[in-house]
Amino acid sequence: MKFKRSGPLRVALTLAAGLALAGCDSAEDRLARHLANAEEHLAAGAPEKAALELRNALSLDANNVKAHTGMATIYEGQRNFPAMLAHLNKVLEADPTNVDALIKVGQMMMLGNRLDEALTNANEALAVAPQDVAAMVLKAGVSLRLGNFANAVELAQAAIALDPDNPTAHAVLIGERLQAGDAAGARAIADDITTRAPQDLGVALVKLQIVEQEGDEDALIAYMREMVSRFPEQVVLRRGLAQLHIRRNEYDLAEAELRAIAEAAPDDPQPALAVVQFLNTVSGNDAARAELASLAESRADKTPFEIALAELDYAVGAKDEAQARLEGMIEREEANADVANSIRLILARQFLRDEKREEALALVQSVLEADAASVDALAIRSALRYDAGDYDAALLDARAALASAPDNAQLLLLAGRTNMRAGNADLAGENFASAMRASGYAPEVTMEYVSYLRLRQRSDAILTVLTEAVARHPSDETLLTELAAAQLRAGDWVGAEETSNRLASVDKDTAQRVRAASLSGRERFDESLALLGELAEDGEGQDSTLASIIQVYARAGRIEEARTFLNDVLTENPSNARALLLRGFLSASEDDLEAAEADYRAAVAADPADAAAALTLARLLLAKGDEAAAIAAAEESIPTVSSAGMLRLFLGGVHEGARRFDEAIAQYRAMFEEQPTSLVAANNLASLLTEHKADDPEAIAEAARISVVLRNIEVPAFQDTYGWVQHLNGDSELALRHLIPAADGLPDNPYVRYHIGAVYAALGDAAAARPHLEAAVAAGTEGFSRYEAAKGVLEGLPPAQ
Repeated sequence: MKFKRSGPLRVALTLAAGLALAGCDSAEDRLARHLANAEEHLAAGAPEKAALELRNALSLDANNVKAHTGMATIYEGQRNFPAMLAHLNKVLEADPTNVDALIKVGQMMMLGNRLDEALTNANEALAVAPQDVAAMVLKAGVSLRLGNFANAVELAQAAIALDPDNPTAHAVLIGERLQAGDAAGARAIADDITTRAPQDLGVALVKLQIVEQEGDEDALIAYMREMVSRFPEQVVLRRGLAQLHIRRNEYDLAEAELRAIAEAAPDDPQPALAVVQFLNTVSGNDAARAELASLAESRADKTPFEIALAELDYAVGAKDEAQARLEGMIEREEANADVANSIRLILARQFLRDEKREEALALVQSVLEADAASVDALAIRSALRYDAGDYDAALLDARAALASAPDNAQLLLLAGRTNMRAGNADLAGENFASAMRASGYAPEVTMEYVSYLRLRQRSDAILTVLTEAVARHPSDETLLTELAAAQLRAGDWVGAEETSNRLASVDKDTAQRVRAASLSGRERFDESLALLGELAEDGEGQDSTLASIIQVYARAGRIEEARTFLNDVLTENPSNARALLLRGFLSASEDDLEAAEADYRAAVAADPADAAAALTLARLLLAKGDEAAAIAAAEESIPTVSSAGMLRLFLGGVHEGARRFDEAIAQYRAMFEEQPTSLVAANNLASLLTEHKADDPEAIAEAARISVVLRNIEVPAFQDTYGWVQHLNGDSELALRHLIPAADGLPDNPYVRYHIGAVYAALGDAAAARPHLEAAVAAGTEGFSRYEAAKGVLEGLPPAQ
């Protein structure tokens, strides 16, 4: 009798057989399948699916070159360059002769101004593939940056012989001609490559830079119009053209360009609102209001324009009217919960700006009751909690919002700021970097990340970040200025001059100062002084120009010429505060302290708001041994200077040195209240509270609250303060984790040695405690106010075995 199997059993047996067959696949087969699938997904434009396959491949073979290459390609497309670089380095670990990886890593090194490493990579790539055009171009670019112009030209021409239309090779030739001062030659090359590669945006932008440098704005406008016609999808070009018309006061033409952008996107309110903003700037509030009224009448969706009216009212000070308008819209849209809630959040932000925190929180809570995952509501509540100092709760809200909107740049910024305040510096860095990428390297977001990198002393990363940001926003004045400054600090004189050429189109004076600094760096002092002299004659940016001139004279060792120059300036204007201050510096450098003091006092009188002048005077008086006069000078200037932070820091240090700890605490506390993001103020205040108010529970609680921002900052002094606070709060094991690196970094500081010794003693490790305490006591009482405390702990240790 034949047995007939039921359907479900047949399915089960089939599935089991399939699983059994799958189990027979070798690891090599599965690896090949994952790599093949990834290749298909990449070809189909599905990088997320490709990344999943590649990660599976790497789980089978952690060193697989194809998988790491694929991941690098994906991250390159996402412009996540640190991750891209990590995978390329893995490729080179497995295959040191991989030409593509050598070239891409070399390009990253060049962007970060690590020119020697970039040159090494280029040479290694050429050793493997002598005719590789990309390797030739890389070495040509590095040679140009290193000032080896002949080699750069030779390599670029060799690359062009193999690939006549290679835009990067032509860009090297253009750069060499610009360095030689041959603008006409650079223009000829740019014209040639533009003709042969008319749809290459990079080539067009290189030519745009040259046309900008030539200074003929009519020609610049004509070329930008040509670019707009060739690249109509690049809205940024049309916006740039509008900005150029605005700079020339050609407001009708600028308005025409902005309206053309808006008409091309009738369903997007943002370009239309950009027209409103333009009208508000050029023609005033009434014109902007009329435009908004027209848009609210003609557009199907009136809400964005009615909201803009409320925001306009708020901006001009009609806050009650603005908020009444928004409240009326909420009531009108009550049936449409999503719209009503979005308006509630706009009103909450206005309340937040007005510091009406309770009203803002009430609106936010109302939105969250309807939608607990509302990203904007969570963001506002996170900001409210951040302002209240409740960083843990603020982070919870920020993380909840990011779960729904992981690429929201403002949320990532908020998370970064909160993590910084909570002492999670590494997480903050990840947040700031992600915010920058999510914003498309928006200038204000990029600068926040740059500030973080500056705090961590990551000058190489700053150069890489600013270079990429400028590539995306080639006309942004802030980014160009910061990039030029970073290049000058790194000694990249050629790169700084290239940046100054771009900067000339938006800020000619700063561009000229950058070029002068670049020339000075190459010891072309007379050329540098000639440029700065032109600026001084124009009368623009006098303070910066004067300082630059004196720096060049000093670098050249021509101090007397510097003094003569300043005397001439002061003969013409005896109240020039910056010239007085600079002449004082020269006198102080020659130990003529009386002359320096006279000039510093005159500078303070000429510009009472200049904190630098007041601080310089106070420091000089202290150096002369007149502490009372130094304190008086600093205190007298605090009410008049624009920012008193550095003066308070100076006063705190003077009082601390004289063991007037209450006065020092008062100064540091005032500084921290004025500058709550200052790590120095937080450290100094928390340190003094724990050293000299250790018996006051309120003082220790204040120190704990303040010092949380120092938790993950790898600065020995900050690690010491945070660790000591943890010990006083009863967590000696946590304290030790911070005090060990602090003692390694500051082995001669008796306070640090006392702290770590006391913690070891509290943990019962007398052998580890003893050498630290002995070192602290050996410092004596001079400059070490905790001598008796350290001695007491040392004497309380059990006898050495």
